[in-house]
Amino acid sequence: MPEFKTEPYITDSHHHLSHQDFSSDIEEVIGRAREAGVEILIEGGGEVALPYYLKNCLSDPYLRNMYFCAGLHPHDAMNFSDSILDKLRSLATHKRFAGVGECGLDYHYDNSPRDVQKRVFRKHIELASELKKPLAIHARKSYRDVFGILEDEGVPEAGVLFHCFSGGDEDLARILEMDGYISIGGVLTFPNAVRTREVISSVPRERLLIETDAPYLAPQNVRGKRNEPSYIRYVADELANLWGLPVEDVYFITTYNARVFFNIDIDHGGDIVYKLGDRLYLNVTNRCTNRCSFCIRNFRDGLGGYYLKLRVEPTPDEVIKAIGIPGEYEEIVFCGYGEPLIRYDLVREVARYIKERGGRVRVNTNGIARLYHGVDAIEYVSNYVDVFSISLNATNGEEYNRICRPLYKGAYKEVLKSIERAKSLNKEVRVSFVESSGADLTGAEDMAEALGVSVR
Repeated sequence: MPEFKTEPYITDSHHHLSHQDFSSDIEEVIGRAREAGVEILIEGGGEVALPYYLKNCLSDPYLRNMYFCAGLHPHDAMNFSDSILDKLRSLATHKRFAGVGECGLDYHYDNSPRDVQKRVFRKHIELASELKKPLAIHARKSYRDVFGILEDEGVPEAGVLFHCFSGGDEDLARILEMDGYISIGGVLTFPNAVRTREVISSVPRERLLIETDAPYLAPQNVRGKRNEPSYIRYVADELANLWGLPVEDVYFITTYNARVFFNIDIDHGGDIVYKLGDRLYLNVTNRCTNRCSFCIRNFRDGLGGYYLKLRVEPTPDEVIKAIGIPGEYEEIVFCGYGEPLIRYDLVREVARYIKERGGRVRVNTNGIARLYHGVDAIEYVSNYVDVFSISLNATNGEEYNRICRPLYKGAYKEVLKSIERAKSLNKEVRVSFVESSGADLTGAEDMAEALGVSVR
C-alpha cells in the first residue's frame, strides 16, 4: 500500500552536519529538524572525508531521507590530488550519494590560488559528467569565470545547482539558460538583502531550492546562533512572502525541485493526495483521453513537492484513507495526473464519502470521458459533486484539436455537450482555458458567457 502524505514536508538542500560544530549533539539537531517538518536532509559536502557523518548519520535510525554530496570546497583546492579524486569516486558508490560538490570558485577569501581553484573546479565538472551526477557549485564574486569554465567543459548532463546564490539578474539569466537551479538560504532574511530578494523573486518557481548552509548564515530571526536545519522554516517564510503563497506551498514546491534535481525518491508509487493552500487534490489515475501539448505530464512527473505519476491506481479505500477528515479542507478536488472521470466508479464512491462528512467536492474534467467508456460519468457522479470544472481550452474545434490532441474524434463537441449536461443537473459549472497553451483565446470570456457558465 502506498505511503500516504497529506502534510507538507521540507527539504534542506544544503547543510554541513558533518562539521565539527555538530559533533556533540548531532542526534538532537536531527531530532529538531524532524520536529520542524524537515524530512529530506542533504549534506553539502565540501570535505572529501565525511567519516563521522557517514558513520553516525547515514546509518539507522537516521538513514531515511538523508543524502550527501562529496567534493572539495574551493577554500581547500590546494589539497586536491589524484588520491582525493579516487576517494570521491569511492564515495559516489554509497547508496545515499546525491551529487558532486560543493565545488567552484571563491574570490572573496581566495584561500587557494585562483588558478588552482579553476583547475580543481574543472576536475569536479569532469567527475560529475563521468558519474552522471548533479553538480553543486559554490560561486562567490566569481560568476564570470564559473560560467566560462562551464562553457569550456560543458554543463554536466545531470545539471548544476548554484548554492547560496549571490549573483545578479545577468548571472541568473545565464544559469537559467543552462537549465540550472538556484538555492537560497538565510541571507534571504537579512534586512540589507533587498537586492537579493528582488533577484530571487524573479527565479522561476520550478528552479528554486532552499537551504540552511548550517552551521553558517543563520536567518535573521536567530542571527548570532549556530545555524541548523530546523531554522529553514524562516527561509521558507520569507520566500512565501515574496511569492505571495502559503508557506506550505513553498515547502511543496522547493521539496519537489530538490527531489528532481538530486533524483531523490522519484521511483515510488506516486502520491494519491496533494495539498495546495486550503484545498486537497485527489490523484486517482494516470490515464487520459487527451495528449495536451501544455500538460504537466510532458514536462515533469509531479507538482509542488508531490510525485503524481502513479505506479498502481489506488482503490477507493486507499483514497479515503489518504483524505483523512474532509471537513478540514475548503474543497476537495478530483484533479491529478490523468482524467479522473475515467474512474467514475471511484469518483462517485469517494465523493459520497466526502459529502456525507460535510465536505465540498469539485471535479476537474476534460469532459470527454464518455468517449472512453461509454458512460455518462458526469450524471453518474453528480449527486455528490458541488462543482464541475470543465477544460474547454479553445473557442473552436480546430484549435482544440491542435493543442489538446484528443484520442477520439468529435472530442470538442463532446466537451460542449458535457457542459450542457452538467448545467442541466443544476450544478455549478466552470470552464477553464490555459493561457500558456498557445491557443488564440480571443473571445473566450464571451463564449463562456454564451454558454452560461463562469470562466477560469
